[in-house]
Amino acid sequence: MQYLYSFIQAAIDVLILQLCLLIIPGHLSGYIRVFMTGTMSAVFFFTNLYGFKNLIFLEETMCVLKSCFMMLLLYALYFFATHFTVPFLYVIAVMMLFIPLVLTARYFYRYLLFSLGLLSKSVLVIGAGRTGVSFAQNIMCSPFTLRKIAGFIDDAPEKQGQLISGVPVLGSMKSFTRIQAELCADEAVIAITALPDEELAKILDALEGRAARVLVIPEVYTLSTPSSSAHEG
Repeated sequence: MQYLYSFIQAAIDVLILQLCLLIIPGHLSGYIRVFMTGTMSAVFFFTNLYGFKNLIFLEETMCVLKSCFMMLLLYALYFFATHFTVPFLYVIAVMMLFIPLVLTARYFYRYLLFSLGLLSKSVLVIGAGRTGVSFAQNIMCSPFTLRKIAGFIDDAPEKQGQLISGVPVLGSMKSFTRIQAELCADEAVIAITALPDEELAKILDALEGRAARVLVIPEVYTLSTPSSSAHEG
């Protein structure tokens, strides 16, 4: 199904670009429209803007801006080589209109997918300390992540059964097998920084075969973006 959602996203981007091209005076040939649209689609594809990465809005904006800058360079090279007669300022104006429109469309499209539970992944966060809570808050505040925090796993007795930032502490690591069997979480995120290697190995052993994907938050963790905050263990 992800391919279908990616295709819909690509179709939305193409439609927005075609609408923006209407501000160029005169009649653009079909060949020019195909070239500009194909360039946009190729650049967005190779910069993984159709991959539904876990992006917050700022990171998505920066990725779109970089992609549009690459598009402008390719357009400039092509129009220079083909002696395109329309002033390039019109092309820049197209991009200035395209960027806010495509970002707005992407935001609401991701928000719709998130609201309907499509493509969303449930996540168990192991560690309800500062790092785990900050990670969970980053995930919950952004509709671009397409993740849902199912709960915390923490061995601290005083945290059992508590709500931390609106997320329940479901139990300790000893209860992980039962909790995972009940929730069938897609991911487990180890959010305990400065963890000794032997302790990390024990947790990974406990997770083996029980979680489809295990992510480990690096020891140096700035909490800047949920997409760059963890790596697969």
